[in-house]
Amino acid sequence: MAMADVQAGQNVPAAALEENSGPGVRAEGQTHGLLQSALELGRPVRACQGSRPQRTFCHMLSSFELRFERWEDGQLVQKRLTEPNRWEVHSAEEVAVTLGDLRLRILQQASALRYAAACIGWAPHQLAGAGINPEKLGVAAALWDGALVLAGYLVAQPRYRYLGMRCVELGAGVGLVGLALAAMGAQVAITDVEKVLPLMRENLGANGFDPAVGPREGSGWAEAAELEWGKPGWMERSVAPLAEAGVDLVVAADCCYIDQDGTSPSTPAFVETCAGLCGAKTRCLVRACLIQEAKKRFRHVKQVPLSAVPYPLRLEYVDIWELQQPLAAKTDCTSATRACLHVCLLSTC
Repeated sequence: MAMADVQAGQNVPAAALEENSGPGVRAEGQTHGLLQSALELGRPVRACQGSRPQRTFCHMLSSFELRFERWEDGQLVQKRLTEPNRWEVHSAEEVAVTLGDLRLRILQQASALRYAAACIGWAPHQLAGAGINPEKLGVAAALWDGALVLAGYLVAQPRYRYLGMRCVELGAGVGLVGLALAAMGAQVAITDVEKVLPLMRENLGANGFDPAVGPREGSGWAEAAELEWGKPGWMERSVAPLAEAGVDLVVAADCCYIDQDGTSPSTPAFVETCAGLCGAKTRCLVRACLIQEAKKRFRHVKQVPLSAVPYPLRLEYVDIWELQQPLAAKTDCTSATRACLHVCLLSTC
């Protein structure tokens, strides 16, 4: 079976594709295995269309694909998706993501355990009490639709905007958005809570951002850093140093959740973190459930039109909101830097 014959959403035995599993080609880092060779497939651009007249320019991606392998009925099959589907994606250890001309390799929770064990010389079962096993990583160790939407939105913009830009990703998890920015030439600090950092560092290395090698002159770069909003002293210890170094762009996707009682206890600290990182000309994007809290800390709040999101990533259940001009910042970060916070959250509440 030729790779060109694989249709979107089709189950294909991995053995049937071995002849196509040679090494792929990436601009940076190493590629290997079936997933990487599968990335060479492209997808025709679809014409913009909608149910109502669009006043915003319709950005498009030249291609969008998710490739991964999973076990189904005792058989290892390869999946190819041309639209987001978290229920399918979360079952895979590794996902090959194509966003336009960007090709990224995302390792999910099963990979985190092996990587952490190898780093410290332990057997995987010895990590159970160390707070870094996949079950304890939970939602942070998976690729979510909101991250795909946000990354696609950024990739669809003119590439020159990101060259040399200093960026911070909050609550990054597997780090897709930050990795996409780095691949486009930005300097990115990809942050999350401490227990997520081993998986995050594995994804950095898998995409050519190995700290042992270091950045190349004139190219983008990404590094992992700990930042847990709400933790005692987090503004002084984690937020202030990043803000003082200068931040042009802040991004975040799927990092605040609504509890069963309908509340989101971490949201105030999250919004405070956003405001602390941003200067007087900050732009932010947040999900609707956070709007009232965001209005307390930002002067301007508006929704990004769905028409500004490229096909096929226009998901009705994912909102992007733009915030500008933080109010009463508690850290010394009100310089005239341009920062843009993109917070893209699933509309599940």
